[in-house]
Amino acid sequence: MAGEPVNAKVQKIDNVDGRLTVNFKSRDTILHKNEAVEKAVEMLNDGKIIAIKSMGGYHLAVDARREDAVSRLREKKHRYGKPLAVMMQNVDEVEKYCLVNDFEKDILESHRAPIVLLKKKAGGDPLAFSLTTGLNTVGVMLPYTPIHHILMNKVDFPLVMTSGNISDEPICRDEREAQSRLKNVADGFLHHNRPIVNRIDDSVCFYTAGGMRIVRRARGFAQEPIIVERGTTHILACGAFYKNTFCLMEGQHAFVSHHIGDLDNLLTFRYYKEEIKKHKKLFKVNPNYVVKDLHPLYPSSLYADEQGVPILAVQHHHAHTASVMAEYDLEETVIGIVYDGTGLGSDGNVWGAEFLLADLKEFQRVGHLNYVPLPGGDKAVKNLFRTALGFIYPNMECFSEYTARLDRLQVEIVLKQIEREINTPLASSMGRLFDAVASLINLRDSVDYEGQAAMELESIICFSKDYYNYDIKEQPSGFCIKVHKLLTELYYDYITGVNKGIISAKFHNTVIKFTVDMAKKIRDVYGVNKTVLSGGCFQNRYLLESINEKLRREGFETYIPSKIPVNDGGISLGQAAVAAAYFSEKEGRG
Repeated sequence: MAGEPVNAKVQKIDNVDGRLTVNFKSRDTILHKNEAVEKAVEMLNDGKIIAIKSMGGYHLAVDARREDAVSRLREKKHRYGKPLAVMMQNVDEVEKYCLVNDFEKDILESHRAPIVLLKKKAGGDPLAFSLTTGLNTVGVMLPYTPIHHILMNKVDFPLVMTSGNISDEPICRDEREAQSRLKNVADGFLHHNRPIVNRIDDSVCFYTAGGMRIVRRARGFAQEPIIVERGTTHILACGAFYKNTFCLMEGQHAFVSHHIGDLDNLLTFRYYKEEIKKHKKLFKVNPNYVVKDLHPLYPSSLYADEQGVPILAVQHHHAHTASVMAEYDLEETVIGIVYDGTGLGSDGNVWGAEFLLADLKEFQRVGHLNYVPLPGGDKAVKNLFRTALGFIYPNMECFSEYTARLDRLQVEIVLKQIEREINTPLASSMGRLFDAVASLINLRDSVDYEGQAAMELESIICFSKDYYNYDIKEQPSGFCIKVHKLLTELYYDYITGVNKGIISAKFHNTVIKFTVDMAKKIRDVYGVNKTVLSGGCFQNRYLLESINEKLRREGFETYIPSKIPVNDGGISLGQAAVAAAYFSEKEGRG
């Protein structure tokens, strides 16, 4: 019947003259051999959504050029705003759409076959706008299974190839699960009869600052342990809340799990617990110790509390720093520069722009961004105008045009929250500073996902060497970066008509400059020359490349993660490394 979903089922996988033998089953017709793939190609040409069984679960595929098809997929998958990955046939096709250097080509064509974040080519062949909703990058991968190769040989256009799930849920693994959970998403299904033992997402990475940087560590990477210098008894590190991974450590082997996801979804949290159980059995690790984030209410922290063995709580940004130290076998004191969204600080406030003097056992906070109220707490992460009001309070007179364009009642409510200190935690956060800037220059006042505003700010950068003013003050808690001058000058640029791309460049340049200035001040006082860069804000290529280059020019040794994610996906390794040092000392082995 016209308009009915079509099921294309791969009954066998046989290599016959390079062709896949398949059966296609619809309501009234059974098609044999390659006809199933031909039907799927026909449907893709018509803008339909096909669920395709892959190596670690299902993908959802549509024509990446068609705005109607991509928008329909977003709506059905409930994935609003977040970029979608694209599969292209080969590097030649990639070069029609993207700028690709030799290092990126090597990563694309490697046996790991990850998604690689590439710059779009100006004037290149068009892809659907809503693939990346205005970003200047797109995630691209090449075919890596027989079905991928056959499909890509038969279509003459790139395919969206995104995880087969409803947004934020675990990826679908088998035929029954896919047809149950994706029945209202996919117009057709291509199955095969090879069982998927482990559901696993595609890895995501990019190239900058002289190396490959991982955003999501999954297929192609997760099977390889991280070798660490310090041996230890069995440890389970439970990881963070967002972009969760967990880590099992035994001897000199740290088994960092594949990407689990955000633990605010019940299905994902259930999957998290199942994967820990599976990994403990696979690697024969029966933890003697458990380590968790300092935040007591993270689901991962609550899970750790149930394990019945000694527990260590590790501060979020110390774990970020320690993760890079573990990758590079650093045990001496380093300057940890950690820029991210939020993490509970040891003073009870929200941290996220931190300069730590740290080794694996302990840390001292020696610098940070100035505290601002975060009205509404988590609400401010989604509603950026709340964050901006926290940053410009109490200097509202300099931003009268900004507040005038916002809803007056909302502004009054937020300002009363701040004045009365009602649900307004203090935050020192680089991620929130980016959010505030995005709102002040009317780039966006709300986001669909964390980091969206920062990604868009990076995307609009136009060349400029200029920067804004700021102050670095010495306080009892360490050096503090004051950004009032930065925001006032930035907003003046905006209201006087300076191009937003120039404003973004000047803002980025200011962050780069005060980061290097802070590192130099800390080196002058403490004599430490090794710097470690970590945290989700360093997924920003412009920021990471420039800070790394300028620190090295000033004589610093810099270390950036390359085997683990720079974001919270690396937290579990850092937790395990801190716990190994701590418990080894307790046992007299330190």
